[in-house]
Amino acid sequence: MRRAASTSVILYLVGALAGCIERAEPATYLIPSGYVGEIHIIFGVPDGTPPEMQDGRRIYRIPPAGILRTQFAPTYGWGKPLYFYVGPSDNELVGIPWGPAGTIHENRENRSNPIVEVLGKVVGGVGAPVPGIPGSSSSEAPCAVKYFSFFVGTRAQFLDNERHLEITEYLNRNPVKCDAA
Repeated sequence: MRRAASTSVILYLVGALAGCIERAEPATYLIPSGYVGEIHIIFGVPDGTPPEMQDGRRIYRIPPAGILRTQFAPTYGWGKPLYFYVGPSDNELVGIPWGPAGTIHENRENRSNPIVEVLGKVVGGVGAPVPGIPGSSSSEAPCAVKYFSFFVGTRAQFLDNERHLEITEYLNRNPVKCDAA
């Protein structure tokens, strides 16, 4: 009897805590077949790709250059995104698994792993000036840019990648036009 009560309390607490965890809107990332390298998704771009939904999931169609400017606002929290290579037609999908969430260390095991994975996931923001406070910037200010970046390839390719494109450099050359009032 005492064990059943303990189990009930534990299940109640787990259920209550699970309800407190924010869940990201489900997303599917469609990546050009054979693409290897960094992918950057820049959110809230007024003249970016319009939002696309399919079966309750956000669809992100990554262009060949690996940078998607989308009108979608960012979504935060726990989720189970899906990543696919896409062939010439949308009917040719090949799943890409998630790799480790942590750092990929230089070692023989990582160098010899032939699996193409999604690695190095980063959610970030580039601040914008705070109205009325000269010289300031905040990722919460109007016109701040929010982004999601990740790498697609083998662990050896990830280790060899020299981060050819820093998101801040890209945004300096290709600024986001602000729609904020």
